[in-house]
Amino acid sequence: MIFVGPLDQLHQCSLVYARELNNHNWQRILKFSLATGTIVSFILAILAFTPIGDFVLIKLISVSPAITSIVKKVIVAFILFPIIRAFRETFWGVMMQRQTTNIIAVAKIVGLVFVILVFLILALTVEINAAIIAAIALTAGEAADALTISFFIIKNNILEKIYADNN
Repeated sequence: MIFVGPLDQLHQCSLVYARELNNHNWQRILKFSLATGTIVSFILAILAFTPIGDFVLIKLISVSPAITSIVKKVIVAFILFPIIRAFRETFWGVMMQRQTTNIIAVAKIVGLVFVILVFLILALTVEINAAIIAAIALTAGEAADALTISFFIIKNNILEKIYADNN
């Protein structure tokens, strides 16, 4: 989560630039956000799948080798999280600019429900470490949140309305 934290402010990009939002700007903002999320996901993949992860965890942070094995599995479960977070944050900025933040609350509730359901289902049906289950549940919740808000934006033609307002 250390690497993902800065992504929490990506909504500022679309929030600031939504005043002049058009299809060209939107594509640039979305690409920038997704590229940023992809870079963070790539860093997580390096930590999870290469000896660099062992070096960082064991040598730099002094995590025991037994715990390192679990930590790397948790990191794998979180690999898509940064991309999903970046996607969601971009749409959040649009909704904040439109002063339609009620959908953000709805999306958060949907995400929370998914976290709880996925955690419970996996905890009751799969024999893996609870930390890994939690990482999967959090990623699923983030995805549900992102899909809820993006579905709302697409269904209600929010981007098209912004483009029209800015002409």
